[in-house]
Amino acid sequence: MKKVTLLLVLMLSQFILGQEVKSYLVSYNYVNVGLNESKSVSLYIKGNESLTIFNKNDSIINKNSFDDKGDFNINISGDDKVGKRVYKNLKEKQIVFRDFYSTEGKLRPCIVEEELPIFKWVFGVKAKKIGKFLCNSAELNFRGRTFEVWYTNQIPISHGPWKFYGLPGLIMEIKSKDLNISFTINKIKESNSVSDKIQIPKEGKKILFNDYVNYKENTIKDFIKNLYSKLPRGAKIKLNSTPVSYNLEKKFKRI
Repeated sequence: MKKVTLLLVLMLSQFILGQEVKSYLVSYNYVNVGLNESKSVSLYIKGNESLTIFNKNDSIINKNSFDDKGDFNINISGDDKVGKRVYKNLKEKQIVFRDFYSTEGKLRPCIVEEELPIFKWVFGVKAKKIGKFLCNSAELNFRGRTFEVWYTNQIPISHGPWKFYGLPGLIMEIKSKDLNISFTINKIKESNSVSDKIQIPKEGKKILFNDYVNYKENTIKDFIKNLYSKLPRGAKIKLNSTPVSYNLEKKFKRI
């Protein structure tokens, strides 16, 4: 009888624990001032897994401009009907993302896997309400940018949009210190259909992370090479020797 009772208790405990895993669909407004991008971002969360989808933008953006010195700055981003995606698995310490790289003057989709970055969060003392949620502040330096982040302990899940994770509550708001990039929460809802959405990105060429870094670092050179092929013979372009990067990641460390 004791064995039967113990078995029932264990089965009930497993059932309760299974019921406690909630699924969420979180929507953000994403703005990148330098790239002139403004779009909605969907974050699907269940347990240790999440998927961020940067929803479709109708065009490829080439943000080209002259600075105060007359130098030409080039910033390139890409998009298509599938869009940029970031899959995170906190248990497996894995990120698989879909992005775009430039080769032969064309932007092409790629699938890249990297180890989950180790974020060194600096917790702040500030607090504020975002909607009905009380939020606390934290700061992060990551790949050339400093971000101020607001999270809420009222939703105790360690996820956020893009590659962000690791706080004791859902990330509600993100702003880069240079005010170029922001994620602002729009909607939060529990959803039973999230599991169907959380899939590892597949539509694109699989490349190694270090190759992705090389492509990113040489994107402007590739773009200029293609541009020269279309200019009259002898034409020259003066580029800023230290062009400003408006991408989420400005500096990379190879793995």
